[in-house]
Amino acid sequence: MPATVEGWTARLSVISASDLARLTVGAGLAPAAELTAPVYHATHPDPVTADTLLRAVAAHAAIPWPHRELSVRQARSLLADDGRSAHGLEMLTSDHWFDGTRLWRDLGLTPGPAFDAAFPEPEGSPRDPAAAF
Repeated sequence: MPATVEGWTARLSVISASDLARLTVGAGLAPAAELTAPVYHATHPDPVTADTLLRAVAAHAAIPWPHRELSVRQARSLLADDGRSAHGLEMLTSDHWFDGTRLWRDLGLTPGPAFDAAFPEPEGSPRDPAAAF
């Protein structure tokens, strides 16, 4: 997209590689009696807005942040005009946040830092990814 889309306010589930590894090993080694759910969501308990995620990745990759904002309708139209699917847009404009607290609790583990504290910053950038723009 050559622009942001309505502020990218959707909440998303994210997890660091190290937390995912801890959960995977923990679940694999846990006694079956300690696993109380038929399905777990391996995610950090704190969701991240699409804006926070995209700004952090853009800052890390030194990609300029667009100054233009589109409505979802305008963004869909732009994608359709280019013959592209709107699936990725839908993933970033509607909430895709799942509660992972039950898995952490059942395994007796504590999640690592939230995304905004743990995502690697580009060298010399401010702590707040949004402040870089």
